[in-house]
Amino acid sequence: MAVVGAQWGDEGKGKIVDALAADADIIARYGGGANAGHTIWVDGKKTVLHLLPSSILRPGKTNVVGPYVVVDPEVLVAELAIARKIGATVILDPRCQVVTPLHRQIDVLRELTNGTGVIGTTGKGIGPAYEDLAARRGPKLRDLLSTRRMFRALRDRHFLEERMLLIRTYAAQGKDETDPIRWRLFAENGRDWPELELSGWGVQHAETIAPHLKDAAGLIDAADGKTLLFEGAQGIMLGMVAGTQPYVTASLTGPGAIGETLGVHRLDRVIGVAKAYVTRVGGGPFPTETPEKGDWLRERGAEYGATTGRPRRCGWLDLVALRYACRMGGITELVITKLDVLRGLAEIPLCRAYHRGDGAPCVPEGFDAEGLDGFQPIYETLPGWSEDISGCRSWDDLPENVRTFLNLVSLQLGVPVTGASVGPEREQIAWR
Repeated sequence: MAVVGAQWGDEGKGKIVDALAADADIIARYGGGANAGHTIWVDGKKTVLHLLPSSILRPGKTNVVGPYVVVDPEVLVAELAIARKIGATVILDPRCQVVTPLHRQIDVLRELTNGTGVIGTTGKGIGPAYEDLAARRGPKLRDLLSTRRMFRALRDRHFLEERMLLIRTYAAQGKDETDPIRWRLFAENGRDWPELELSGWGVQHAETIAPHLKDAAGLIDAADGKTLLFEGAQGIMLGMVAGTQPYVTASLTGPGAIGETLGVHRLDRVIGVAKAYVTRVGGGPFPTETPEKGDWLRERGAEYGATTGRPRRCGWLDLVALRYACRMGGITELVITKLDVLRGLAEIPLCRAYHRGDGAPCVPEGFDAEGLDGFQPIYETLPGWSEDISGCRSWDDLPENVRTFLNLVSLQLGVPVTGASVGPEREQIAWR
């Protein structure tokens, strides 16, 4: 089975993967990089993971990082220490693209020089690293094992030469910057990396990483009779192709990526995770964004980025976008999270359709930024609830108005809702 985000990321996938991992043998992260922020609460302690599967907090589990994940070695080493302390096994595919300091610098400098075209990236270097994956150059995890391999990877297809040229070009635009904060960002991210220094940056992690390197697809292929769980990053609406281009991440976020990168083409379950409302970080279209209740939702739901700390934009649940995400992601069931945040609202708006200013329902021709331009939500209002649902552990425990809300979501989408998250802790899920 696979767990995927059904909105613009930040849906609570980490918690759901952690819960389902209790009954899985091998858990594999199949895409994205350290731009992800998967939050898990266990016994009142909060852990935020960026690279390794959310299951590393369960002792004895086998956790796999597939070859389509781009890996920042500094983040990786910190999370390997967590896994080692817990007693979880970690397998890293040696073909994973390495996110270098060059990638992070380019990511930040692009945003600084983009003017009104800012995407709102995390600045973690994910996009530039995927560019080099497509260009068939740049270091892989296996290249961190020796200086000789690093030198070859840095020189191959002019990787270091071209990336440094780009950094210098961007950095030159900050010479006349008068804003002290922007000037500092230009200066910090415009630094040069000599070949020997960048090679040393990479190989310093060799001793820690080397014992974990193993062919991920081969391990999974040999896992006869084992229960497999695949963890996605970001969400379908942020997917490189299916998402709201150009305000998207740099990778494929749906379960289709599992087949080509890890060799599993048939999944018995694809579990989409969606909040009971919607959030997104950065720029891009957001038809149900609510200025009136956005601050309330943000504070009640602690809607600040787990990776960057940025405040998330907030809005009401959008069934039009969610229906599209279910179709594009092949989602067979949904888990709705953050239901506890909506407690106390007398009424809860639910977007069932769009219009373009005349009130007549219509469907966008595409879900990129141009396709959604000018579309506004048509809401249906449902009764809210005042009951404390944090102790609910089964469907029948949920108040009637909560079940009405979830049943309407299921009916409108034609996809069953099989779980409802009622609080941050790992056990706070009401399963159907």
